[in-house]
Amino acid sequence: MKLCHDWASSKKTWQIAGLELEPKAQSSKLPAQLTKEERRMSEGRVLVVDDEVDVRKALRLILSKAGYDVVEAEDGEAGVRAIKRGDNPFALGAIVCDLKMPNMGGMEAIPYFRSQFPHAAVVVLSGEVTTERAKVLHKQGVSSILSKPMDQATLLAAIKKNIRHRGVEGRFDDMMNTLSSPCHESV
Repeated sequence: MKLCHDWASSKKTWQIAGLELEPKAQSSKLPAQLTKEERRMSEGRVLVVDDEVDVRKALRLILSKAGYDVVEAEDGEAGVRAIKRGDNPFALGAIVCDLKMPNMGGMEAIPYFRSQFPHAAVVVLSGEVTTERAKVLHKQGVSSILSKPMDQATLLAAIKKNIRHRGVEGRFDDMMNTLSSPCHESV
């Protein structure tokens, strides 16, 4: 992590794991500091799955500053556990996932994420993606593939675009599927 200063524009930025972050404004709040009403008005929940602690920290800073509620996981297994225990599956708007991780990598976790949360946009953030792998990922329903290192504007644009694209239509379909599933009465 290093602090960079552009003397011409007096702009300060942090660089963490190759991502460039602008300092947070003094008056903005982290999601944990928001009231219930402010959380309801947030941009949505994003699951960040990456084995690199610095990358997760950087993504949390970027996404929190942009108004997203962020849940972190260090690999695909932890990502699956995190979304299974979530309080509201419809609140999950996007998943940012690395490919190479211990235990369960992104190539194994993404099909699960897509099957259980078809409304959530999946954005792959990886250091190395081949053309063949990109084709497989797109067939699995991955919304965007971004290369590391990348800047925060590219990441935020990809997430925002994909959440809006999947937004209302995907969540409506998910709710209709839930409502149409058979209910069991307890005696």
